[in-house]
Amino acid sequence: MFRGDLVGTVLLVGPEGVGKRFSTFLGIRSALCHQGNVDGCSCSSCFFLKQGCHPDVHWISPQDDKDIPVGSVRDVLDRIRLRPEVSKLRFVFLEHVDRMTDASANALLKTLEEPPSHVRFILTTERPDGVMGTIRSRCLEVPFRRLSDEFVHTTLKPFEPESSVRDTYVRVSSGCPGLALRLLSSGQLSCRDKVEKLFLALDQQDIVTFFTTVDETLKTYTVKDFFLWCWGVLSDILEGKSIRFSKVQVTKLVKSIEELEDLHLSMHTNIGYQIKFRLWSIL
Repeated sequence: MFRGDLVGTVLLVGPEGVGKRFSTFLGIRSALCHQGNVDGCSCSSCFFLKQGCHPDVHWISPQDDKDIPVGSVRDVLDRIRLRPEVSKLRFVFLEHVDRMTDASANALLKTLEEPPSHVRFILTTERPDGVMGTIRSRCLEVPFRRLSDEFVHTTLKPFEPESSVRDTYVRVSSGCPGLALRLLSSGQLSCRDKVEKLFLALDQQDIVTFFTTVDETLKTYTVKDFFLWCWGVLSDILEGKSIRFSKVQVTKLVKSIEELEDLHLSMHTNIGYQIKFRLWSIL
């Protein structure tokens, strides 16, 4: 596909940070490099690609918790009708294709039905079931599997000297090195501490501390990261590495967090109110 031998669209399927964007970057670089994809190449194509301003590479991603609007998609679709400016091909990288509005998905579908011969589409999703069926049927799906804990641990080693800290990020990232690096670079151990604090407040029925901690956490961290650390702390609880909960309490927590996470994925909005009252109601 990256060489131009394959006409069509691919859908990269896998969890956050497993390597979909990185693999796409390497593939596009290999296709557009003027020096034959040499590591450390400083040709104009590689330079523009690294700077995120290559005229023949178009990136579309949702902003924060918002869906991808139709305007963003149409702007790119209008541009790719023209021949490439400096390369033989144009590439469109559309991230989180399940986060498109109905209008933007329909606009993309019309182009995928008769794609220009000089354009290659790379779509990604963490939730393939959330992708419009008619779009998905026009894609070659490429699954990305989680990597080993050893691989993620090795990836983090140049950035974090403490093995115990790396272990924490390895556990919460569940085989996704990109996710582990993102959490590490933003210093999210404090988010884990806050989640553990609010779980402890739940256990002690301390409603003031619980509500305050939820508010503080969601002001600093995204809802998605909040859920990541909820699962991380629950895993530690089950392994006896954190505060103690009864099996009944853990079962209720797991069910509530699963429901809240599904609600957040379907709404793409802040659900702090539901988090506070649904978790508190399990007591």
